[in-house]
Amino acid sequence: MTIKKIQNSFPQLVVQLFILIFTALLEVIAMNMFLNPNHIFTGGFNGISQLLSIASKHLFGFQINTGIFILLTSVVIGFLGGKWSVCVSRF
Repeated sequence: MTIKKIQNSFPQLVVQLFILIFTALLEVIAMNMFLNPNHIFTGGFNGISQLLSIASKHLFGFQINTGIFILLTSVVIGFLGGKWSVCVSRF
């Protein structure tokens, strides 16, 4: 049994990046239109993003939108997931 090296072409990477950013934006819209106005906190990275948003208001005097934190964490997790899948596929 041989392990094939996974090679992503540039157009495939662009599509994957677009999907990642699009889903992160959908998540941000849902968070800002439903959860934040009703003061509902979620778990995981979304909850951390909500807490960072509130903390930024108290620390800096202005509130950074929760969506910015969610977008940042989603992109970072997406890239780490891509790197991890490449590392695992080598073994």
